[in-house]
Amino acid sequence: MMLRMTFLFAFIGLALSAPAYAIGLKLEVLGNSTTVNGRSDSQAYTSQLGLGGGLEFSFPFGGNLSFDFGGLYVPRKYQTDVTSGATKGASIVSTQTALQVPVLLRWWLGRMFSIGVGGYYDKYVGDIKQSTTLAPGLKATTSALTYLDASQSTSDYGATAAIGFDFPLGVSSGLVIDGRYNLGLGNQVTTSSTVKFSDVQVLVGLRFGSNEMK
Repeated sequence: MMLRMTFLFAFIGLALSAPAYAIGLKLEVLGNSTTVNGRSDSQAYTSQLGLGGGLEFSFPFGGNLSFDFGGLYVPRKYQTDVTSGATKGASIVSTQTALQVPVLLRWWLGRMFSIGVGGYYDKYVGDIKQSTTLAPGLKATTSALTYLDASQSTSDYGATAAIGFDFPLGVSSGLVIDGRYNLGLGNQVTTSSTVKFSDVQVLVGLRFGSNEMK
């Protein structure tokens, strides 16, 4: 609760201190590749590509620093292959949809390139969607599983590292490209084992508002 209040007050303070023309709004689409970090003797995991998007605000301060805060729709998608047991050869493609709140502090090297560090919080929405193939060549069946039934957490949090590019398209607009690595720190299962997620994200979008970086 204290961490959320800190973010809220920081957001309000920056919003009030930055001139309106300097606050950037970024509308973005994203590709998200999720890696499952967990040990299993009977399963192997493969990253899958999920497509999403969202918006972020950028608040400049200090000449070459900015604070980014926003909301993203992020599908976490991965494939589980059964490598032993009665169902050996079966595969399950799972999709977990998250509403993600990223928070980044960016250091700008000129107006076009930035390096960012920060964190994120994910809140999963809906059920876990699964597409199951019992054996190669067979038709896949689809289903939905609640997080309770799957013994999985309904949220996640972690650390973020980013590199960004901002290509001006006019006085108050630009093309933004961002690459991010999210290191998940929250255990994603509610059993005695430990499973954590990490993501590689590529975001592409448009910036509206003046780029005040130096």
